[in-house]
Amino acid sequence: MIRFFVSSLLVVPIFSTLTGQDSDDINRNGLSEPKDPPSDPVDIRRRGYIPDPLRMRTAKKRTRDHYDLTVKIPENFDAAENWPECADVINNIRDQSNCGSCWAVAAAGVISDRICISTKGKYKVSISSIATASCGGRDGCHGGGEFIAFHEFIADGLPTGSEVDKHEGCQPYPFKKCAHHINSTVYPPCDSIPSGHADTCSHKCQAGYPRKYEDDLFFGKDEYILLNEEATQREILANGSHDPDETKGGGHAVRIVGENGTKYWKIANSWNEGWGEHGFLRIIRGIDDGGIDSLNAAVSIDTDRLPKKWATYAPRSRV
Repeated sequence: MIRFFVSSLLVVPIFSTLTGQDSDDINRNGLSEPKDPPSDPVDIRRRGYIPDPLRMRTAKKRTRDHYDLTVKIPENFDAAENWPECADVINNIRDQSNCGSCWAVAAAGVISDRICISTKGKYKVSISSIATASCGGRDGCHGGGEFIAFHEFIADGLPTGSEVDKHEGCQPYPFKKCAHHINSTVYPPCDSIPSGHADTCSHKCQAGYPRKYEDDLFFGKDEYILLNEEATQREILANGSHDPDETKGGGHAVRIVGENGTKYWKIANSWNEGWGEHGFLRIIRGIDDGGIDSLNAAVSIDTDRLPKKWATYAPRSRV
């Protein structure tokens, strides 16, 4: 079963069914349910989500179900319009490259969204996908889950870091963009480039970055589970960003960034802007397709531990 990390809900115009190559690719690869977790290294690198062990979910995560029940859930809700100061953060599409780090890329995106929203746009940052992938005690290119990413974020903090082409922040992503399941004239096929590894947790920033690692860290406060579609919607109305949990076979982790009255979730994938609808796809909402409506996880931002004297630094030139 494919499971999903959930982020800011971003509503777009009314959707219709995907057509052409993008729809075919989703139907073939996106919503099928493997009987067992993937063991093929290529399959793991294509997807990368490893289930949260049941004991961790039940013993260590609290639930939240959820906020003011008198608040009416709107038919459409656009996070980018509701928080326009964070629209560029919410709409950012990342690329996991030839590395099974979808779980880390999605989690870093969720955290980035929530930092911006919780600080009303004062801290517009890109949390490092590579730090998220490499500091969980394993090779993050071999898969992981939100329980790893959120624990690291809460316990030790995570630094900033952009995609590889921007090369901004403390620890930018090191792996080149590639074409995922499509023919591209811009990027090479993912299986034609070297496999990435994320097995070294560094506590240093890239050369030339003007901030020390320990001064670049952002921290989470707590993690919790959203039990159903309505709780997920209320969480988004309040905070803008969250993630689905996992109890079954391995899958692919992404960010949900939208819904509308036609009962679709709009999802930000981690296969760059050349895939799908400029990096997005749509999955039907309300029937728990792939578990996307239920058992979502969220993390709050520790606003008492934000980096001091923050400033947005200009991009650093590639060497």
